[in-house]
Amino acid sequence: MVPIFILLIGFNSGHKFGWLVWAGAITLTVLHYVIHEDLHINILGTFILIKFLLEPLVKFILKDKFLFWATNICIAVSSPLIEFFLEYGAIGFTLAIAGWLNRNREETSEIVSSSDFFIFAWISYVIYTFLTFGFSGPQTSIILLGAGISMWLLYNFNDLLMNSIRRRPKDIIEKTVRFIGRKSLEIYIVHVVLFQIIYYLAVKNLI
Repeated sequence: MVPIFILLIGFNSGHKFGWLVWAGAITLTVLHYVIHEDLHINILGTFILIKFLLEPLVKFILKDKFLFWATNICIAVSSPLIEFFLEYGAIGFTLAIAGWLNRNREETSEIVSSSDFFIFAWISYVIYTFLTFGFSGPQTSIILLGAGISMWLLYNFNDLLMNSIRRRPKDIIEKTVRFIGRKSLEIYIVHVVLFQIIYYLAVKNLI
């Protein structure tokens, strides 16, 4: 889910966040601090940070091919460290840059190929999850496959978007999927709040 959310922020960098993202970022960060006694900015905070910094960052690094790749390698390498205080922080910028390049691929093709950078973002994300979460070999293989499929679909997002515009949901399954897609942000916030409360009541009080 993370590549989908963040790539689309880069793809649609002109979209403005509503109050729900700001409220969710503050609520989840404060809740995490109260329960875990640790300041760790939630991914919604990462969304906001990306939103403000992505456009000037990309325009700056696209001035030169070496500058572009050197910056992105530094971002990828620093991802596990930045994760300590900013959820999906540095790798989030890698994914958002991929989305931005995908939308502007014709204008940026002389500096970087959008497809090449998608491969770079895909591999960087898989390595990041392996180092950050300590997944086993089989688990990492599943992430490699799943993230690869997601990245391939997102690379062809324009086609998916046109298909969704032309096709309206007909049955209960399609309508349910459409509802989940449109309300995914609300679902995310509610489920994280519930998990944090359950953890506090069922786990932390027993320690």
